[in-house]
Formats: sequence, C-alpha cells, structure tokens
Amino acid sequence: MWCLKSLSGLSCLGVFAFWLGVSPGQVEASTRVCFSLRKTAQYERAAQCYLKLFRGVDKHAIWRKDAGLFKDRFLRQAARSYIQMSRKSRSMGQKNYMKMQAVRYLKLSFKKGYCEAADRCRSNGLVAEKIEKSVRFTSLAVIT
Repeated sequence: MWCLKSLSGLSCLGVFAFWLGVSPGQVEASTRVCFSLRKTAQYERAAQCYLKLFRGVDKHAIWRKDAGLFKDRFLRQAARSYIQMSRKSRSMGQKNYMKMQAVRYLKLSFKKGYCEAADRCRSNGLVAEKIEKSVRFTSLAVIT
C-alpha cells in the first residue's frame, strides 16, 4: 500500500484519521478522562465531561454511525455522576438540584429516543421516576 511505503510506520487508518482531523487516540482519551474523573470521585467534572462528549458525538466520524447509542451512554453516565454527587452533598437543596439534573438527562435520552433498546429506555424511565419521587415538592397555589 502506498501509505505504508511512503510514511514508514504510520498505518493507513492513522493517515485517514489524521486527514479527517481526528487522531485515533483522541476519541478514547476523552472517554477515559471522564471515566477516571468519575472513579476519583470528581463527579461534577465527570458530569460536565460526559455532557461535553454528548454534545460532540455528531462531530466524530466514529461515533456518528451509532449516534443514538453514544448519546444515550453519555447522558446516562452524566446522570449517574449527578446522582453520586447528590449522595456526597450535605445540603438538601443541593441534593435535590443534583437529582433533578440526573432526571433531566435521563428524560432527555428517553424523549429524544437515544436509547435504542426497549429495556434501556424502560430502565432509564424507572430510574428517573424513582429519583423524582425521592425529591419532594409541595404544591403552591397563587391567588391574585
């Protein structure tokens, strides 16, 4: 092959990825960063990292093929990070805010149809309902 002969050591895939503007390790590196942030209990940064990946799915040639799968995965991971962050929080207001953020992203995945398997959609919905029930709101009637 011409690319193996001319570039001495670089694979054709690497050349093609470079031509597209995406390095082969770039995609994996960002998911690894998010994963390591979550493993080191930096949940807020991990959630923001997963949301950044969610917004960038359409830009990556590798992820674009299964965009729904990756978007669902990143939204679920962001939601899990918010849930774990709510467990660490001490104030009730902050706990509820973090839980509602998790519900927001789980419902977004369900509403947009990113979860391709029926089991996954159902489990996202059940988790969102369970979290919503744990956040207690009171009704407020305003009479003018």
